[in-house]
Amino acid sequence: MWIPPLAKTQSGEVGHANYQHPRRLREGTYSLEVDRFPLLLVATAMRALKADKSLWAKYDNGDNLLFKESDLADPNRSELFQELSSLPDAGLVMLAAQMRAALKGPLEATALLKTPCPTCGRLLP
Repeated sequence: MWIPPLAKTQSGEVGHANYQHPRRLREGTYSLEVDRFPLLLVATAMRALKADKSLWAKYDNGDNLLFKESDLADPNRSELFQELSSLPDAGLVMLAAQMRAALKGPLEATALLKTPCPTCGRLLP
């Protein structure tokens, strides 16, 4: 929950590492945009499971939703990100690309769902 009087303060709680942008974990970010990345992550994981249910058996560890902290820390070395990018679901590929883009910048730059992709102009699924 975000409360305007506490804007620009550091958060005492940053959420679970398997769902959070690495900068939120490092910096304790607290802002109106703090939930953008976790929402994108959940939407991407749900779309991925719709596209390929076998991903659950392969990537679930009982404490995540496909993604692990290591995937978010280094998406270029992530087996999951590579697999998502190769699945025949254009919406999923776009969501995975948006996650990769979000991980390169600040939380505030994470695309909102149902907004135009800054790279290609298409609406996020």
